[in-house]
Amino acid sequence: MNFLKRFPQSVYNFKAYNKLRKTSMISTIMYLLILALLLSGFIAVRPINAAYRYQNMINNVLDDNINELNIKDSKLIVNNGEEFSKIETDGKVFFGIDTGENVTADNYVGQMGLILSKEGIVGRVDSPATKLNEPFSVNYDSLDITKNISDNTLLKGLNSIAAAIRVNFLILSPIVIFIEYLVLSLIFALIAAIICNGKQIKLNFGERYRVAVYASTVIFALRAIFSLIGITIPFLILVIIQVVYMNLAIKAIKIEEDIVPMS
Repeated sequence: MNFLKRFPQSVYNFKAYNKLRKTSMISTIMYLLILALLLSGFIAVRPINAAYRYQNMINNVLDDNINELNIKDSKLIVNNGEEFSKIETDGKVFFGIDTGENVTADNYVGQMGLILSKEGIVGRVDSPATKLNEPFSVNYDSLDITKNISDNTLLKGLNSIAAAIRVNFLILSPIVIFIEYLVLSLIFALIAAIICNGKQIKLNFGERYRVAVYASTVIFALRAIFSLIGITIPFLILVIIQVVYMNLAIKAIKIEEDIVPMS
């Protein structure tokens, strides 16, 4: 049974789990890897799109006759010391460079972003703790790595933000998701043992692991769909859905195993 058949069968056909539990472990792991790649692709859509928009905003600021952008003695130097001020915003995020200290983050309440000032970095961010849009500021002299940055390293870094985010979501994210579900499936296989005991059916660890992997298909599908609209499903809800699916799958396996062929 190939991926295109396993995917829908795992979601709505619980009788199919009697066959899915017997698939090879290698094909099951490959199935999980494909799910991780697909999910990371969906999750990446919004942040990568946002990153490109922000990169364009940064480029609009940097393209305004900035040939040199360095930090010397914990001070931001633009074009060998000339005063420079330009802020870009789309109403939701902002970015700017202001060596004249003419603009503060208070000018952009309700937005997220940062401004490179002469003395440090100021900006605003939505705080996960307070759920409020809060200002922040960091002086360059408090960051040892920024006391002296030359050779336009800062300029090059700002020009590659979108590329760095793309690498994170398209390369690192699939690996993290894959490993995450490899481990979670081990835990769910133990939970499946409790379900099997309650339904008086014996499945070995490998079979329970496969059931856990295929039952996670609906979790991957839900996370992918909701990620497109910017909603994160609480982990507890995902766990409950996973356990319900394993319960229904094991129940279906039990029914299939209890059927006695008529002579």
